[in-house]
Amino acid sequence: MSMNLGRNHRHSLRATACLLPTISAACGSIRPSRAVSPSARCLATETSFDVHARTKPAVIYFAKPAVVPSVEAPVLTLIGEKCGVAPAIWSRFFSLVFASTRPPIVTPIFRCLGPGKLAIAIVEGLHAADRVHPRNITLSCRRPEHRDQLQRTQKGRVGTVTVSNHDAIANGQRRLAQLAQRDAAPVCSSSCSPSHHRHILFLTVKPTDFPALCQSIGPLVRQCKPLVVSATPGISSAQLQHWLTGSSEEGVAIVRCMPNTPTAVRQGAVAIVPNGHASARDLALVKDIFSSVCPVVEVLQDEAMLNSVASLSGSGPAYFLYLLEVMEQAGKDLGLTPTAARELAIQSCVGAGALAQSRVSRRIDGSSSRSPRSSFHELRQSIAPPGGSTQEAFRSLDADGWSRAVRNAMQASYRKNVAMGSED
Repeated sequence: MSMNLGRNHRHSLRATACLLPTISAACGSIRPSRAVSPSARCLATETSFDVHARTKPAVIYFAKPAVVPSVEAPVLTLIGEKCGVAPAIWSRFFSLVFASTRPPIVTPIFRCLGPGKLAIAIVEGLHAADRVHPRNITLSCRRPEHRDQLQRTQKGRVGTVTVSNHDAIANGQRRLAQLAQRDAAPVCSSSCSPSHHRHILFLTVKPTDFPALCQSIGPLVRQCKPLVVSATPGISSAQLQHWLTGSSEEGVAIVRCMPNTPTAVRQGAVAIVPNGHASARDLALVKDIFSSVCPVVEVLQDEAMLNSVASLSGSGPAYFLYLLEVMEQAGKDLGLTPTAARELAIQSCVGAGALAQSRVSRRIDGSSSRSPRSSFHELRQSIAPPGGSTQEAFRSLDADGWSRAVRNAMQASYRKNVAMGSED
């Protein structure tokens, strides 16, 4: 890494040597966001940026293309002082370049087999987050008419749509080789290597289709050794490995995940769990990808808990939509117009979620404590004073067995997920 400063503001590398360990720890590589202002103008390569602070230009060349997950403000201020750039300008530059982008340690080569609604939600969420380059995404479906539809609806979001799973996997390996060759070129850092890229095979097919699919692509998976990510409930890593390899001894890196459909609007929740063959880097990559589209990413230690997650957050959005459907109809029965009933119900749901996040969730204030500041019960009681109309509504719900019905519904979902996992 080197710093070239404007005239009268040149500092030797020796003068900034004290910064290098801090910078190296915080910065690996740079990728600009799409919104780059004139004060943060992208130069010839994606790893060089020109910063103009009045008449004090400073160009920083980052030779190692890895990642900048975060840079602390004190570090930015210190670098800016060494460069003679006003702290406000310097901080603004970094916020523009890295705003809302958290590139992965490894560049994902994303291949999705069975692109149903959930897979498309993830692809659309990743595109909205500018998370994975479209050329690195391939979708594989069974029917030509489905392929044609995806080519129309996902144009600009994916690079290729095919009806051949084998072509999708082989294409991923070719793309991997292209990136490795590019990174080995003189224009790139010599520190680049194929290990900076990872072939991800994302499986979202129906549970009943899994055995035949895995046996079909098994030889190619054993040859290419991609990271297999499964988003299908009820199918264990042990089952996947057996179907892919025919044995439990040959290792396949697998990460199971359970995202939900709000991923499409970058408001998803996902739980992930690796098998014994997935590396810490594999887990970090999957977590990093999902963190761009899922504000809540939980890493589980017990794979069996994914059945519980599927019953809670996997099906959860549908539960709330069912409630909204009933509330909308009840509002109309009470004389509200369809538009008023619909919009008031939606905003009530959104507002309740925001209120829960601000009062219950530990994510909002960044607290490391696992003890919430208040409970859902306490929050509910705070807006349902005794003797009021809301309290009367709760009495009616309790009389009709509301709580028992919700618990029974989630238990039924859980049992179905377990049953799907027990089918060979």
